[in-house]
Amino acid sequence: MREIVAAFVAVGSAATAALRQCCQFGPGETEYELLTMDVLSSPTTLHPSNLTIGRIVGSGAFSTVFKATLENRQVALKCQNAEAHAYRERDLLKQLHHPNLSRFLGSCEYVNSMGTKELWLVTEYMAGGDLSNALTTLSWTQCIQVALDSANALHYLHENHVVHRDIKSSNILLSADNRARICDFGFAREIVRESGNGSRKRSMTLCGTDAYMAPEIYFEEEYDERVDIFSLGVVLIELICRRKVHKRNFLMRTPANHFVIDVEAFRQAVPAGCPSSFVCLAEMCVAANPDDRPSALEIVEWLQDLKRDLDSNPASDVDTVCSEDAFSTYLSFESSAPPQYEGILLMRPSESTSLWREMRISMRDSALTIVDDSTNSQDTLALADCSTIPEAKDRHWLIDGKDCAWECQAKSLVERELWVAFLNHGIQVAMTPRQDIASSIGSENDDASDEVHQWLSSLGLSHYFGDFKAKGFSSLDFLRETGLEEDDFCFLGIESTDDQAKLSHAVSVLREN
Repeated sequence: MREIVAAFVAVGSAATAALRQCCQFGPGETEYELLTMDVLSSPTTLHPSNLTIGRIVGSGAFSTVFKATLENRQVALKCQNAEAHAYRERDLLKQLHHPNLSRFLGSCEYVNSMGTKELWLVTEYMAGGDLSNALTTLSWTQCIQVALDSANALHYLHENHVVHRDIKSSNILLSADNRARICDFGFAREIVRESGNGSRKRSMTLCGTDAYMAPEIYFEEEYDERVDIFSLGVVLIELICRRKVHKRNFLMRTPANHFVIDVEAFRQAVPAGCPSSFVCLAEMCVAANPDDRPSALEIVEWLQDLKRDLDSNPASDVDTVCSEDAFSTYLSFESSAPPQYEGILLMRPSESTSLWREMRISMRDSALTIVDDSTNSQDTLALADCSTIPEAKDRHWLIDGKDCAWECQAKSLVERELWVAFLNHGIQVAMTPRQDIASSIGSENDDASDEVHQWLSSLGLSHYFGDFKAKGFSSLDFLRETGLEEDDFCFLGIESTDDQAKLSHAVSVLREN
């Protein structure tokens, strides 16, 4: 056996790789130290003779990875041809230092007997293997920790102007205690900022792994580090659904669907017990439009919140999933008109240990109604009794009412700004004395000679006059032009079907004349 190994070593590491693959050394068999690698040029830190090469643990189109031993320490040895991309990877590994990135230990060059120069990269060996082989074994808490570790690594990379371009579950390595590190920087590149305005200089190279590639790469459009966010979103989907994308026709992406993730098919595959906040985050990350994806830092903050929730409620199950319209609204922003808008927020009672749940929010007539569909319960707060919400630089805020308070979190800082603006406007209007409201709207609202007032009075509906004027239905010509549809009745706060029928008929008559 020793002579066979020596013969293979003589023709270089490619043959050695083949030998290792064929022999499949068992745990009790001897692995022979390869000492005949004496053709070495430009050594850096290591020498091939210091390495004892073991079994193959991974292989790709451009490299083979072995489990090896260096000075009685288990390491991963990546062997590849000494080409430009390999040196770029080595140089990046030298620069990058983060607990959630593969730890670089050294490198060396080797020229085999065929005259082919190879670059060997040595990194820390991760006993837990790669994430793609652990999807079915992790608890929700472990899944979220893996996601958080990966997001922390991406935040570090992006802060240092590096885009990885090949984030996937097989490039996320796990330690024995399931902590994650991102590896394989063969496609990674530094992003050069444009001088002057600090904007991104975008790459147009087509690269990556098809199941994880962002749509803009498929379409050969300009792109930046947000392609990593999309790829991480696919990994989150795999963590949630406990299966690999593109395997057995799961979430196949094709030109017919513009290479986007079928969100509805994803939701149908979400198992019971998955935190809804985790599902929402995954959907945001795989948004087709890069502008709709969160930054790596926002993902970190989101997962930190979710991890705290699960740590304080380890036995809780949350079997709801994210609604398609997490934030849909219609509103009037007249300075003194009672605002009306509605949407969905992640909320929980203040100072409670319960998990975040999706709540339906409806604001109308200076009251805020919070509905929890999972428990068929609701709470109504008078906006006049609520405190103004201060500005902040995170996604959380508190709705503090007279008898109760609710913690809220938005999906992004932009969404938080919108919600807080709407809520503060409603609180401000609700706190304004009614006589001031009437005064600010203007005396014309009470003018019986107003044509809209007269028209409503003829229908016995003059009590809607203030709403019509405040929300822009200020003339009969406008009503003739636009008519009144179902959405308009919602906007005006007209819930009576009889009144809606009267108004619909009256507007039809107006439009005929």
